[in-house]
Amino acid sequence: MRKCEMLKKNKKNLEKWFLVLAVFYLLSVLIRIPSATGIQASHFGRILVSTGICFSMMLFLWNFSRKVIQFSLAIILLYVSIPYLGVFTGMNVSADEIIDAFCLGAEGISCILVLKYIFYPIQNRTAWLVCAGMTQLMLLVTLGVPLVIWGYYILNGQLITGDILLTLFQTNASEAVSYLCDRGIVLWGAGIISIVLLCGIGMKLLSSLSAPPHHTYMQVPQHVKCHTQLDNSICSSQPDRTGSHTYSFLNMRNPMFWGVVIILILSIQVTWRNAKQFYPYMLLKTTVQTLQSYQEYGKKKELRKERLALLPDMHIAPNKGGVYVVVIGESETRDHMQVYGYPKETTPWLTSFAQDKGTIVFSHAYSNHVHTVPVLTYALSEKNQYNQLDLTNAYSIMETAKAAGYTTYWISNQQKYGAWDTPIAEIASTADHEIWLNENIGEQIKTSVYDEKLAEHIPEIQPGSNTLIVLHLMGCHGSYHDRYPLAFQTFTGGTSRIDEYDNSVLYNDFVLQRIYNRVKDIPDFKAFIYFSDHGEDVEHNAGHESTKFSWTMARIPFLIHVSDLFMQANPEVVQTMESHKESYWTNDLLYDFLMDILGIEGISQQDTLDIASPTYQQDKTTLTTLHGGKKIED
Repeated sequence: MRKCEMLKKNKKNLEKWFLVLAVFYLLSVLIRIPSATGIQASHFGRILVSTGICFSMMLFLWNFSRKVIQFSLAIILLYVSIPYLGVFTGMNVSADEIIDAFCLGAEGISCILVLKYIFYPIQNRTAWLVCAGMTQLMLLVTLGVPLVIWGYYILNGQLITGDILLTLFQTNASEAVSYLCDRGIVLWGAGIISIVLLCGIGMKLLSSLSAPPHHTYMQVPQHVKCHTQLDNSICSSQPDRTGSHTYSFLNMRNPMFWGVVIILILSIQVTWRNAKQFYPYMLLKTTVQTLQSYQEYGKKKELRKERLALLPDMHIAPNKGGVYVVVIGESETRDHMQVYGYPKETTPWLTSFAQDKGTIVFSHAYSNHVHTVPVLTYALSEKNQYNQLDLTNAYSIMETAKAAGYTTYWISNQQKYGAWDTPIAEIASTADHEIWLNENIGEQIKTSVYDEKLAEHIPEIQPGSNTLIVLHLMGCHGSYHDRYPLAFQTFTGGTSRIDEYDNSVLYNDFVLQRIYNRVKDIPDFKAFIYFSDHGEDVEHNAGHESTKFSWTMARIPFLIHVSDLFMQANPEVVQTMESHKESYWTNDLLYDFLMDILGIEGISQQDTLDIASPTYQQDKTTLTTLHGGKKIED
């Protein structure tokens, strides 16, 4: 009679196992219906052979508990929702990505619950606490990753990108706080609290799962009964089975033990394989690779120097040479500049300066990205969106100018990055002279050093010297009201943030005037060049965040003023630039432009990318931003 009952029970469990497996495969088909692309055979095989078996066997161990099934499905659906977020935000998501997420969710929860099954009967109290903590930590990571993705989407309407992660790694604490404050610190706080609460609920649900039925034939450890606050599952309502029925589940002679171990190993192996295809993993991998390339750029500094020294014909053209000043703006969009047609008088000096002889204002300049580090990494080096040059091998403007015979200066009002030094800091470090003014900016309401102080640090230049001076402004970055003195609080009565931004643009105009007035009378002064790294979308409170991209973020000012000396020696260059002032241009082409303006010869450069060259061939059909992500539009 007892044997007959056991056969019926085994048959019932087998039927449940096949049913779960069938439902699992059916779900794997249904979730990919919205995707336009097909699925690879390898992915289907992975589901059929490994994921489905792991998941169904895990449920078998837990006797197909309804609570376990519901908990597992919730985790799986959470993971499947991530690629669908990509679909909702306009990303090209394949069926493979959806199925990878489906598999990862199933494998992840299988791994956690199998571990919980194994750890339950451990007799040693300390060991049991460690193992219970391990499963909770695994669940925290399993829940935390997709919840962070969802949290960012809810707050910003976009998926988090590698650009955002790079910005996080490369910014300082003051800028991070400024970023949060500008975008609603209350909302960010609420989002973080919500994620913590949801993770806590998930961990509580894991703890509340009833003791696995297969463990009812063993003695429940006394310490397991006593620590209800740590894990509710340990207080099973089932009676202790002592005497002849007591055995150790962890005994290697127990066949069930080896079955569970095999399932666990298979789950871990497949989980790790699928994790590599999951969006957050790919995101982190790309970010780490970029950071590593940045670090490699610094490590290969000496190698690039040696290569430059070996160039036999590198020299400064006799009709060029002299003193050149390059000013890098920060977060200034031409959409808020009077000189480009903005109705407010935000650039009175530039508007007048544009009429001067020798001044050329380019009408269609765009940034190559909308985040400072990737923008200037390309703008200040040979690397651009249109070549295949490895960044680590790309000469910087400072390296090339120095090797050609220019004395180089880097004068900045930005903070020098520390733990994650970027190519910008590395490029600056190759200058003959480095000056970093402001270490406190953004840490308090008012800026301790305003940009106008940069003019005071421009050196005295001896006649006959070839000198390149690069100045990096704080400009219109971040907390706009912190970027200008009270004397420039001119625009009021409108939208507060827009007025503050316009005031920062007005002050930036004043700073440019001060710098120009300081350098124009330097002996052998040849040219004054100004461009911004990227723009700023203040109307929509989007800043310059790539996930909220607008063309206002990419439209930048770009102008050059050449002296009479330069015009007399290079009339054809001036005429060419005049003819190209309505041409389209992205600031990652600055290197080729400066090589021409500085007269550095004997080094590889592309005339078709040089807006000062008659052979310049670029227009909005060939130019891009976001490092190739978007074609240029007006």
